[in-house]
Amino acid sequence: MAKTFNDPAYQSKPQKRETRLKLANTPYSELPEDEKEKDRAVARSLLDLWKKEHKLKQRGRLENIAVITAIIGLVGGIFFYHLI
Repeated sequence: MAKTFNDPAYQSKPQKRETRLKLANTPYSELPEDEKEKDRAVARSLLDLWKKEHKLKQRGRLENIAVITAIIGLVGGIFFYHLI
């Protein structure tokens, strides 16, 4: 995501993009612990959303599934990018 996303903040803080690119190119095992914790927080949020989606499906309440699935897809792609 850091390689393709053009954050408007890059206009005023070009070093922010450089920092994000450096992190994106760092193997997960070599990331600082605070960055790993950010990834863990995202993973916990994704798991909570997945559990909510699963419960809605079991109850036959599908009205929020598309939104939850879209969020999981977007955030999951960002999180799992580090694992590649």
